Amino acid sequence: MSAYISSELGGYRSISDRRLKSYTVARSRFVYRCPAPQRVTNDEEERDVIVIEHATGTALDDVGLQVWIGSLLLADYLYNQPQSDHSVILELGAGAGLTSIALATTRRTVIATDYHFNVLRLLESNASTNDTSVRSKLLDWRDGGKFKLGEHRFLWSRDDFELLTRCRTLVAADCIYDLELNKALFALIESLIENLPIEELLFSVDERVNFDADTLTVASPAYDDLVEWLDGLAKGGGWRTELVCVADIDQFFAYDRTDSRQWSSDRRRFPIRVRNRGVWAQIAAASDLNCDFETPCRWRNGTNGLDDTFDWNIGSSVVLDSWHSIPRSKDGYGDLFAYTRGAFSQTAQDVALLVSETINCQVGVGRLSFWFWKTANLPSLEVCVRIPPGRNSGLSCYSAITGIHSQEWVLHITELPPIEQPFEIVFKASFSANFDIIGLDEISYDATICGE
Repeated sequence: MSAYISSELGGYRSISDRRLKSYTVARSRFVYRCPAPQRVTNDEEERDVIVIEHATGTALDDVGLQVWIGSLLLADYLYNQPQSDHSVILELGAGAGLTSIALATTRRTVIATDYHFNVLRLLESNASTNDTSVRSKLLDWRDGGKFKLGEHRFLWSRDDFELLTRCRTLVAADCIYDLELNKALFALIESLIENLPIEELLFSVDERVNFDADTLTVASPAYDDLVEWLDGLAKGGGWRTELVCVADIDQFFAYDRTDSRQWSSDRRRFPIRVRNRGVWAQIAAASDLNCDFETPCRWRNGTNGLDDTFDWNIGSSVVLDSWHSIPRSKDGYGDLFAYTRGAFSQTAQDVALLVSETINCQVGVGRLSFWFWKTANLPSLEVCVRIPPGRNSGLSCYSAITGIHSQEWVLHITELPPIEQPFEIVFKASFSANFDIIGLDEISYDATICGE
């Protein structure tokens, strides 16, 4: 652990529980840079620490008691994503709880699950140590993914089930390593996405390439099994899989991504994101879509799986070189804005969609105002609507911003005509060249919506 994670191993001790009494554990300090909305000051280097008690080595059945680097990678990825303060994240195979606890520090609502009470006790203790609110619940994949109802704190209550109805995202860190467990995990996820409004699956995966003595070749059977299952989701349910480039993930946690023992060419690690075309909650008032990106907003990255190939991110600056850069938000240095950019190795046009939550309908003309920044004349930014929400294609766009603009924030206002059925507002950024950047800040929606 200490070879690749900036942590301080405390005095080792034995866990008293009978099942785990043979294991030795440590209290490790995981240092991270606070995501900007949670900073106490505007100091870019403001640091915090998550303290995790975990086993330093276990039998295969108890690997969840250890901390794996995929938990940090997944936390880094999620710290980079816009968040909704209305959705719930469900972690499968949470183990010692590092990913769930990291998410809880950003005010996300998290349900962390694992297969045994002893694991959940450790997770609960770690959440308490870090003064975070994480619901720790029993969920054994091998038991058919049954949600066992009961009064014990680790069993499921009616309140827990109500939270599940708001679950948009499933996450699993370093859970792909065994074919039999894969089978149980995939069956559970298929049941969850059939019965819950799941829009996104996030895995951090260690490919774990092994030598096969029978064929005298290297193989990664658990990873290959995952790929085959994801292909089935794509063909049967319209889900889209994307391998996320680690180099594109801003690093918040202090760990060494260059350590050859952990990141060698025969042991690849990366997040996998799987998205569907689900529809998020409806807004109650037009002002619900107002967003300065300093706090959770009711906008999200496109999830229909066809129209979008790239993402919007949140930051206080983005600098690729002296020309391709946005050094500050509309209101100054240190504040946040949304941005997206062309890929470093682009072979076709990249498109990034930023999608609002659903609007029931709009009475009369609506006005959408926002500030934008473009680093070049080639990329375009369009304001579109999508009817019905979550459809695979067919955006209707009303305003396109093209051409040369100064290297500064510019105010733009788009008028939207009356719309008599549910719809989403979509910002569509399109790129045909590497490195170009588009920034977006201070979105304001002024309209009369049905039911307001």
